[in-house]
Amino acid sequence: RAGIKANIKYMKPSLSTETTPYQESSVEMSLEEITLRQLVEYLYLIESPENLVWIKRLSVKQSKGSTDYLTALMHVATYR
Repeated sequence: RAGIKANIKYMKPSLSTETTPYQESSVEMSLEEITLRQLVEYLYLIESPENLVWIKRLSVKQSKGSTDYLTALMHVATYR
């Protein structure tokens, strides 16, 4: 689909500790050496109001090695 699997540096899952009827489940992801097109396609594919998935935080910067690529750090969340 978006073709970013090889560009995932790490994924850190977490659960909220709040005591509410719904528990927030999230993952922090670091993507390296991706193009702007790949990032946009990936964000479009994962963010879904029907499934209650959203991008909570997104930080994007130019990759150190090449001006054609980006490094992105994102926090993706949903409720369970």
